[in-house]
This record gives sequence, structure tokens and C-alpha cells, in this order.
Amino acid sequence: MDFLNNLKKFLKSSKVLEGLAYKAYRKIPRSLYEKFTDGTSYSFWTTLLRESQTWDKQRIKEYQIEQLKALLVHSLKNVSYYRKIFSDYGFNPEKIQNLGDVEVVPYLTKEILREKADEFIDASVPLKSLIPKFTSGSTGILMTIYRNKKAVSAFHAFRSDLLQRIGYKHGSKEVMFWNMIELGRDKNLPNYIMKIYEIR
Repeated sequence: MDFLNNLKKFLKSSKVLEGLAYKAYRKIPRSLYEKFTDGTSYSFWTTLLRESQTWDKQRIKEYQIEQLKALLVHSLKNVSYYRKIFSDYGFNPEKIQNLGDVEVVPYLTKEILREKADEFIDASVPLKSLIPKFTSGSTGILMTIYRNKKAVSAFHAFRSDLLQRIGYKHGSKEVMFWNMIELGRDKNLPNYIMKIYEIR
């Protein structure tokens, strides 16, 4: 880990080195990259996504219930917040038969998540494996969520699958508007327009 951190610092010390490293990274097949960084997670999700495209509505519904039940049972066993909520509302995830069964559980809000953040940490996941991600969403209020490598790999698998459906291939140029973009402000918008022209 120290080696990787030092390598990142070295590459970022020079715009030229950083640019060359990024170009090299873009040429690495996503499947190979994910296999190196997180074993089987990426391959599992890409295979599932490919196979599920042929499922009928009944199979999709069965899978949704199956996964929802497994997630809630896991939450009951490993997440203290849900253990308390399920107990307070007399909810037993083992008995789920359809999506309507979860309606007895109250909605989760950002306020609850911020106030009781420690209660949402999965006891089965090593703390050192958690990767913090900061977001403010549409409210503008900072919130921290945590992921691990498997979650990141799943995200990339879903993103890759969606983009491939519209002809995107790994290494294709793309533009992503992210974070603090203030459209309509003279000092900000021209910078983004220039960035778009630079990657053409």
C-alpha cells in the first residue's frame, strides 16, 4: 500500500508523468484491471449482467426478492441500526414473500444516516477495508459513505455494462460532469467547455 501511495505521489509531481500514466491506464482492459485489484467480484457481476438480459419478468422478480431477502437478513445479523429497527417494528426478513412486505420498515433519511453513522457499519466487513466517499447530493450538506473494493468493482461492472449498450468501449473518450459544476456562471462554464474540446 505504501508503494502504491508513493507511486501516486511521484506521478502527480509532474503533469507529463501523470498524463503518460493515465494514457497507459486507459489501455488496460477493465476486466484485467479488476481481476488484479479485486479477484472475482468484477467478473461475477459482468457475467450476471450478461446472463440476466435474457431473463423473463418472472425470473427477474424472483431474483429481486431473493437478493432483497438476503440483504435484509445480512443487515439483521451485521448492522446494529437495522437490528434495532426490525425489532421495534416486528419485521422478520426471513418471511419476505414480495416487495410490499418491507413497507412496515420506515424510510431511511440522510439525517438519520448522518446522526447514527456508526450504527450502519457492517460488522462483518474489516474497518481497514472501507473506502470513504464524500457526497453532498442535491442538499449541499456533506455526507460520508463507505465502500470496499467489491462494491467499487460492482459499480464499474454496472457502469461498463450500461455504456457498452450504447457502443462505448474501454479506452473511448468521454466527458463526465461531476462535483462542483456551476452552469451559467461566467467564471466556471468556459473552463468545462475548454476541457471538452481538449479531449476530442
